[in-house]
Amino acid sequence: MIKHKKLVVFLFLIIVLVFAVLVLFNKKPHYQSYSRDNAQELVASEIISLNGIKEDGFTCTGVVYDPKSCSFYVGDAGKTKPDDEIFRAVIRQVSVRFDEQIRIFECYTQFESMRDIQGVVIDNTRNIWLCSYGENLIRCIDQEENQICSHRVNKPSGIAYDSSNDTFWVLTDQYLIHFNRDFNEISKYSFRVAGQDQLFFDEKQNLIYITAGNDYHGDSFVYTFDIDNEAFELKYILKDSFAIEGISIIEDNMYIFNDGLYHDAEVPVNQVNIYHLQ
Repeated sequence: MIKHKKLVVFLFLIIVLVFAVLVLFNKKPHYQSYSRDNAQELVASEIISLNGIKEDGFTCTGVVYDPKSCSFYVGDAGKTKPDDEIFRAVIRQVSVRFDEQIRIFECYTQFESMRDIQGVVIDNTRNIWLCSYGENLIRCIDQEENQICSHRVNKPSGIAYDSSNDTFWVLTDQYLIHFNRDFNEISKYSFRVAGQDQLFFDEKQNLIYITAGNDYHGDSFVYTFDIDNEAFELKYILKDSFAIEGISIIEDNMYIFNDGLYHDAEVPVNQVNIYHLQ
């Protein structure tokens, strides 16, 4: 009788454990909700294919505009399609019209464990900072591709640089985090929406822009974080960016990079959508 009771208890515990595992793995992420009432719907005024740089374009992720060279530094995650077995993550310096590749930083040859490249920025000393999501690292390299330092950050996807105080903003899968130069945390803000990805810092307005969207056949979104008021807002609803990635704003034009080919999106092309904001 005692053995029978022990067996019943053991089986009950196994059932409870299996149920707990199933609940854990099937639990949907809790996403924050932001009002659409004041969000502006945008349609691109111009769309540029990235085929001028590489056949079928390239898997464009993070981006930063460099006014000194009038060019973009664009992270290329290193895979054309999800099933590709090998990552060849690079940073491509491309012309402002995306018709010429000026330079390529072959990061995958130096950092074999890096796996991918996400956000990209350039600091006041012309060093390049990049998010290595697969490694949980922020890496810094110089213009000769030598690594200067690396800092551990859990699941970093987007990065922005504040040149006025030499600090960094990093987006992860759950937070927007402000770091000093040594990557000590200054502040952290909870932020979790579907498909959150890349950052752009507007120094004039003291705003952080955040791209988000993982529908691939529906709308994509741009949120803002008002640093002074510590408030997030849904700013733009993009009607024709179906695989939204990197963002840059130059004067009144917002550049949105799309990985349509990689994600087999509604428009299955790697391209740049340009939105006039005024």
